[in-house]
Amino acid sequence: MKTRAAVHLSGDELKYLTEFFKNSPRVVRILFIVWAVGFSNLYFDSVSRAVKTVTDENVFSGKDSLVTVTSVSAGGASDRAGMKRGDLIFSINGKRFKGELEADAILRSAKPGSVMEYEVIRDGQKLILYVQAATIGVSVRTIASALTFLAMMILALFVAWKVPSNPLAWLFSAAIIFMAVPVSAAFMVERASLQNLSAQMVFAGLPLMFHLGLLFPEQHPQYDQKRKHLKLFYLISAIFLVSFTALIQMLINGARIPDSGLYLQILIAGFLIFMFTYSVIFFRKSGKSRPGRVINWIWGVYGTVIFTTIFLTFLGYSWFNNLLFLLLVVPLGYFYLILRFRVFGITRIMKRNVQYYSLMFLLIMGLVFTFFSLTNLVTQINLGDAGFRFTPTALEIKAGGARTPGFSERPFFILAGIGVFILLYLTGRFLQRRLARFFSKDDIDYRLALAEISEVMASRLNLADLGQALSEELVQHLRLKSAVIMVRAADGYRLTGESGIQDFPGGELNHPECFPELAGLQSPVPSDKLVCRPLLKSAGIQFVSPLQLKEKQAGLIFLGPKRSEEMYNVTDIQFVESLSRQIAVAVENTRLAEETLENERLKQELDLARKIQRSLLPATIPQVRNLDISGTYEPASQVGGDYYDFLMTEPDDPASTLTVVLGDVAGKGVSAALMAARIQGIMNSANRSGLSTLKDLLIHANTLTTLDDRKNFITLVAGQFDPAGRKITVCRAGHLPILHFKSAENRVDRHLPGGIAMGISRTGRFPGYLQELSFPFQPGDIWVFFSDGLSEAMNEAGDEFGAARIESLIQNHQNQSAAEISKEIFAGLKAFTGLAPAHDDMTLVVVKVTG
Repeated sequence: MKTRAAVHLSGDELKYLTEFFKNSPRVVRILFIVWAVGFSNLYFDSVSRAVKTVTDENVFSGKDSLVTVTSVSAGGASDRAGMKRGDLIFSINGKRFKGELEADAILRSAKPGSVMEYEVIRDGQKLILYVQAATIGVSVRTIASALTFLAMMILALFVAWKVPSNPLAWLFSAAIIFMAVPVSAAFMVERASLQNLSAQMVFAGLPLMFHLGLLFPEQHPQYDQKRKHLKLFYLISAIFLVSFTALIQMLINGARIPDSGLYLQILIAGFLIFMFTYSVIFFRKSGKSRPGRVINWIWGVYGTVIFTTIFLTFLGYSWFNNLLFLLLVVPLGYFYLILRFRVFGITRIMKRNVQYYSLMFLLIMGLVFTFFSLTNLVTQINLGDAGFRFTPTALEIKAGGARTPGFSERPFFILAGIGVFILLYLTGRFLQRRLARFFSKDDIDYRLALAEISEVMASRLNLADLGQALSEELVQHLRLKSAVIMVRAADGYRLTGESGIQDFPGGELNHPECFPELAGLQSPVPSDKLVCRPLLKSAGIQFVSPLQLKEKQAGLIFLGPKRSEEMYNVTDIQFVESLSRQIAVAVENTRLAEETLENERLKQELDLARKIQRSLLPATIPQVRNLDISGTYEPASQVGGDYYDFLMTEPDDPASTLTVVLGDVAGKGVSAALMAARIQGIMNSANRSGLSTLKDLLIHANTLTTLDDRKNFITLVAGQFDPAGRKITVCRAGHLPILHFKSAENRVDRHLPGGIAMGISRTGRFPGYLQELSFPFQPGDIWVFFSDGLSEAMNEAGDEFGAARIESLIQNHQNQSAAEISKEIFAGLKAFTGLAPAHDDMTLVVVKVTG
């Protein structure tokens, strides 16, 4: 016994097919194109037959040998022949028929432009009406339907083309293709084939739309629970589709089915009722997001247009068929939804320029269509016996009564047409201005822009604030997407303001390949003519304008594209060039103002630093037995961190031990002076703590002064005089040597104990390097402590004063007092340096043994 194998796809095979299509975008695109072309061929084939065949501009219905006229288009061929709603058509061109389908077949057999003979029954009487059809005619319904269908197909192919690897995009495009025919209201077009196709596509497309509704534009929170109902949806839809298609095919093949039209209507109505009820119960959503609300509005407008048009057409107001053009809200609404909320990851693909001109085209087409529609409506107004007549002397108006020769309705229609034109012209101008403003297409008010930018230039003193404010003003008034201002500095161009742009490659423009060309610019140039165009293109820069101040370039303005996406015109360039010169003046004035403020700030800082340094110096020279002491400090133009101090164990005791401390903080200004004040306080505190040795004193001070920044350090030298023991102990933390004039030998020695600067290390390095030396002294000996500002002072030739000259001056003036020796050293220094300015503070302490 043979068994027939069941043909089905397993889960693995379906998964394989899905992965295949995901990885084959070209195949997916081709399939959707073929699919869309096939449906379009079906649709437009019926539409083309409707255009080429006879149009009698009436609608009839019925299933018997007499069909009833349900609608007559005002002004159409049937209306002109005298046909009215409610007439019963007995025969057409002498041929009898059974039902509206056979009547429609008789009409299709007539030639375009021919005269059709209608035998009608009205009020129990037979009438013969002759209807001359147009050679080629197409109804407003057909035009609106075709445009909507075409827009739906473009939408479906657009999504399938952009994201061919996304299964949700496949579902979306398939649903839109299936629903293109019914959404375009093809069921309202006077073609039975289109009406039948609409019904079939509703059966196939609605389940897809419900399926899509669970995933688009966002997944339903209960998708897994709701998706099981989809199988029932698809099954019932398939049953209705097969039943409807089979019935239509039987009628086409000539089968005589009583009440066939009623059966078709029951199938469609039953399916729609089932779908509506089932979707309300099982697919209801709560808490719609903004994209969801957009979809509600789309289908709300669609439903309103459809039901309003059907109702008004039923009442005989055929002009309202023009409302069917609003059905474009469905494809256009979905297109907006996809781009606005980036559904499927699709970002905006249409430039603003294209968007603007597309909307302007639609606006013009809409105004033209509205003009002809309104003027056509005006011409259908019946004025009765009223009329107008022009005479050589007057304009006569007749409001009623019998018709009089010479009076005409035409002036009324002419005036009404002029009024409609003026109304639509003003409406168009208003909408065009709103569109131009939205897309930044309106004219730039250069005077206002210049006035407001000038006000900004006059109100900013800070260069960074000025640059930022000007870049924002340029973006606002010139309607740009971005603008950048860079100011010329000593080391290249420095970014001072940017608007509408991030990560501008300002530093890279100082590269040797770019900088010379930019520095040589004297007039605005397009960025694509520069060597650095790749950098500027990546940042979206289209134009570069120099801030030219006579022969000097103060900086550059980089201009991005216009928001309207138009090219820069001659007026724009002339305005930018003129504005650049004014901005250059403002930048230079701001720079000078900043320099003035900076100089004033530096002056105040120097004054403060000098006050701090003066406060560090001892107010009086201590009186110590057998010691003559002098301390001198000469500040330079720039404040440094020099200081000296005298520490005594017993300040009021002449026999007390004296410690001379001289330090030099690395750096200048207030920070150096404050650091010197700090080390002075630490040394005083350490001295009062009673540390036993000079080395311990420096180690303790170093522990309290160690800094995190290795660039800040203190060199220091200390000498501790013991008058009772007639000896001196010296210790040095990275400072210059101590000079010792030995009176017995009439020579100067340099003592350089080991040690590194304070503030560098808290570890054992500082104590390890620190060395303490002791020397005896006798009457006539001189000890000199000094800072590098003294020994490194230079003359105009660049030669240093040096320690050797200090030693020579000490020897030459050994018999003088400590104060006089200090004075002679500075006098010799002055004679050496001449007019050369001092670059560092000079500090000198002289101690002479007197007994």
